[in-house]
Amino acid sequence: MPGSFSKVAILGPGLLGGSIALATRQLPGSAVRLWARRTEALPELQARGFAPSETTTDLAEAVNGAELVILCSPVGAMPSLVEALAAQKALAPGTIVTDVGSVKARVVEVLTPCVAALNATFIGSHPMAGSENAGIAHARADLISGAACLLTPLPATPPEALTRLESFWRSLGMRVSVLSPEDHDRALARVSHLPHAVAAALTLAALQTRPEDGALCGNGLRDSTRIAKGGAAMWSEILLENRDALMEPLRNLQGILGELLVFLENRDQERLAEFLHEARKLREQLDSAK
Repeated sequence: MPGSFSKVAILGPGLLGGSIALATRQLPGSAVRLWARRTEALPELQARGFAPSETTTDLAEAVNGAELVILCSPVGAMPSLVEALAAQKALAPGTIVTDVGSVKARVVEVLTPCVAALNATFIGSHPMAGSENAGIAHARADLISGAACLLTPLPATPPEALTRLESFWRSLGMRVSVLSPEDHDRALARVSHLPHAVAAALTLAALQTRPEDGALCGNGLRDSTRIAKGGAAMWSEILLENRDALMEPLRNLQGILGELLVFLENRDQERLAEFLHEARKLREQLDSAK
């Protein structure tokens, strides 16, 4: 198969890395090796059904013979991982290296030349899958099935490597789109990073002064703030990394909230109904697109 890899190394098997590993194991002829930074993580991986031979804390052992290496660590830790691979001369020439990070421009800029120096190819990936829960305990093979995966090659990216990586993600049931790293970050600022920031702000606005009122809420508040349960360290890194692209939609939101306040202050039911109707139409389009 054009998108198959005989061995896939996953560096950082948390929720997303673990789910990719579980899905990859189901592909004919594909083996996985999971690298964890901490020895204490190995029993957790083995409790999820990974054999001891599939798990290691030895980076060189993890990538030995791998045709595809997937960086599933936090974005800020990726450069040091690649530096460690370089120091150990661990990558075979021709290896494809990708990642699962939520921000791309800076990652691609930094990692592409570092990986190229190892006679390997870096192509950014962003599987748009996850949940508010973290860790290998919540990983599942079907987490990524049907989800979007965004690839962010550069003009100089070898076409055959891009085709092979695209086929790999498709083989896991993902819907693949290709765009530039900059376009990725602008789009994700609106459709991923803005919602998380707003979910956090909404939670604070609703509950910060009277947390006891949470006992009275229905599903509306729970559904609209679910993603605020995501890890604070990870999301603060993402929001700051994509700060420049995120500022514009945040300011746009500020203006929209200002309009809403005016409608309420003026008791303008007609404009308020138009406001809510437009939002409803756009929200219904999301269901059609999926």
